[in-house]
Amino acid sequence: MFGKRARDLFSGENPQIGEIPVAINTEGFRVKNGSWKSEASQSVAKQGKQTHSEIVVYNALGQKNAGGPFLIKQDAFPCSECDGKFTGQSISVVFKITANNGSYSADHGLGQVMGAHQFPYYIWYHGGTKTAGTNQAAPAGFPAIPNVANV
Repeated sequence: MFGKRARDLFSGENPQIGEIPVAINTEGFRVKNGSWKSEASQSVAKQGKQTHSEIVVYNALGQKNAGGPFLIKQDAFPCSECDGKFTGQSISVVFKITANNGSYSADHGLGQVMGAHQFPYYIWYHGGTKTAGTNQAAPAGFPAIPNVANV
């Protein structure tokens, strides 16, 4: 079973809508026939917690009854609240971060300015833990998946 959807994890909260300086673009993939298949995308320039691009894409992937693992390719880091929610999920998710739109890298202890040589940056969420860095190889225990480097 997919488990609790991220949208449901934010229920009961009253998110504030705010402006971010650039759009955040997100694309979600799941494994189909041994390769990654794009199944959802979102681009937002105004957002509250329930409309963060990665939450919308994560929910869309779950609605397709895919059990994961999922790959979410995004040009921004997840904010600290989304990071906490993904860490707590039972479904394995890897983020491929291609840029630092929104400057959420600071939420991950990386400061607000990152050089181009630091991308892509990967965040692996699995079994209540988070592993992050520029290494494209899955951490120990992560389910077998196709290569994420060429997505």
